[in-house]
Parts: sequence; structure tokens; C-alpha cells
Amino acid sequence: RRRRSRVEGAARALPEAVAALSRCLPAGPSPEIFRRAKFDRPEAAPVLWQLLLRVLSPLAANNTWTDLAPEAQACVVKSALGSQGYPRSVLLQFPDGSSQGSRELLLALSWLLARGPLLEQLLAQTRVQLGDQLPQWEL
Repeated sequence: RRRRSRVEGAARALPEAVAALSRCLPAGPSPEIFRRAKFDRPEAAPVLWQLLLRVLSPLAANNTWTDLAPEAQACVVKSALGSQGYPRSVLLQFPDGSSQGSRELLLALSWLLARGPLLEQLLAQTRVQLGDQLPQWEL
């Protein structure tokens, strides 16, 4: 009985966690993109290719590479994942820029989040520097 209530509680908390993750990631894909990727829907793939590009490439944060063709973006993502030791070759075998494999792209993002301080780095990049933002008031 207790296990069932814990599972139900976790199931209710999952949408909130996915929404919070969406807000933390660059270009904040909607939680719906993650849901569609879970079911390997092709419309989620282009968004996830671009998200992985932004996460994996410092140049993409400045929009330097986000204007590239989808094929080139996929090539950069595959290369970056391979250099970081991504263990699944399935992603590397997808045609560049294809709308296939949104579930595999979701797995790659999950792998990146699980293996290191990526989320902390992203939060540090996007957080508001309160001390830098508050004007000095003289009384």
C-alpha cells in the first residue's frame, strides 16, 4: 500500500519536474516536446537536435551554429556526443538532420544530464545576477 502511494506521488511530481527542466534548458523546449520524444514522434526530433547543439556547443549559446542547416547541426551533435563517450551507437547511425530518433535524442540528453554537472552549469549561465542587476539607491 505504501509503495503504491509513493509511486502515485512520483507520477504526479514528474510533470512538474519536466516543466522545471524545460525552463532551465536553453531555448526551453516545452514539456510537450519531451512527451512526444518519449513516444518517438518525428516532430520532436528537430527541437531536440537543436537543444543538444546548444547544450553541447559553447558557440551555439551565442547563436553561431544555430543558423546551420539541420544536417550540419546533427553532425556537430554526433561528433560532440562521440567525443564525450556517448555509449549508444544508434544515434550516431541516424542520417544527419533526419526527423528520426526523437526517443534516442531524449536518451542522449538524459545521459548528459545524469553524467555530470551539466544542469548546474546551465543554471549558472541563465541565473540572474542579483547584485549586478539592482540599482544603487541613495537615501
